[in-house]
Amino acid sequence: MNENLVSIVIPAWNGTEHIRDCLRAVLAQNCKGKEIIVVDNNSQDGLCDIVEQEFPLVRLIKNERNLGFSGGCNVGIDAAGGDPIVLLNQDTVVDPNWLEHLISEFETDPAVGIAGSVCRYPDGRIQTSGGYIDERGSSYHMTDGSTSDQLRHTRNSFDDSGYVSGAALAISRKALTRVGKLDEGFHPAYYEDVDWCYRARRSGYRVVVAPNSHLIHKEESRLIDGRYHSTYHYHRNRLRFVFKHWSTNRIMGDFFLMEKVWLEDSQLGAEVLVAAVHRAYLHHILHVSEVTRERQRSKIHTTGDGDNIVRVLSALRSIFPIGPARLPIREEEHSNETIDQWRRVIHNEPECHEVDAI
Repeated sequence: MNENLVSIVIPAWNGTEHIRDCLRAVLAQNCKGKEIIVVDNNSQDGLCDIVEQEFPLVRLIKNERNLGFSGGCNVGIDAAGGDPIVLLNQDTVVDPNWLEHLISEFETDPAVGIAGSVCRYPDGRIQTSGGYIDERGSSYHMTDGSTSDQLRHTRNSFDDSGYVSGAALAISRKALTRVGKLDEGFHPAYYEDVDWCYRARRSGYRVVVAPNSHLIHKEESRLIDGRYHSTYHYHRNRLRFVFKHWSTNRIMGDFFLMEKVWLEDSQLGAEVLVAAVHRAYLHHILHVSEVTRERQRSKIHTTGDGDNIVRVLSALRSIFPIGPARLPIREEEHSNETIDQWRRVIHNEPECHEVDAI
């Protein structure tokens, strides 16, 4: 491990349209020594050729199969020699001094275990500056709709965050040793970053947003398509997070109540949503032994946990929306604004959140 080196791990898959801009911006960063590691998850679009031929200073690791976000990142973490280790999505373009501002959080406060960047959309609106989890285990980005320049002038520091986006975050070696790597059980995507941050906070580390570390995140995950399968993966991993970390009393109490109300109130796009969520319930019923093992590893397992979780999930599978459901919209028939609204409903993502992290 080299304390004078920062390792930047970029998991990549079929991202030829993004990788050049991403790597050029990272290579332009002016900070102490850095190593850049691209971990390719068996791309089929020529991405590896671009990295090998055009970016000789970048180390390329080729996986023989797609290991998903967490698996790809863990390969890069194992290969990294620096401290801290930064994870960065391939569909990002970092601002000048992005890296310097990000790693300064660890130098300012040794209690910081994970630090994240402020992500914005290409049009300048803030996409996320941290996030929080509600009583259903749903993850929400915190954003006030400001532009990056407005945010820099109005917020010089942030309170601790429930989690930071895996699109761009850094973890110290000290925290990594205690917390461990990303949980590959969240394959192929969703909730790896939420889980990692939760474990870091539970281990006594701070999770913060670096207020001056900014980047553009195009958020073009191959899974985020607003359709059945991505909705299923999102909610399956949401439930996995809840069952991995929360007490039985919390699951049978607030979680069940809020999940029930949410299901009953679902309307727009409810056919896709309810079908995907009910499949996620069934998945965990059929794999309750895996749920129990995860709870044992998290040291929250108590006698009868598996049976109680099955009871909760079985009860939820009997619940459907009270109001009339509407068929999912056809994207070509609606404006981008309407499409964004539908996708937020499918993933349970609100337009804007101005709340304190929990």
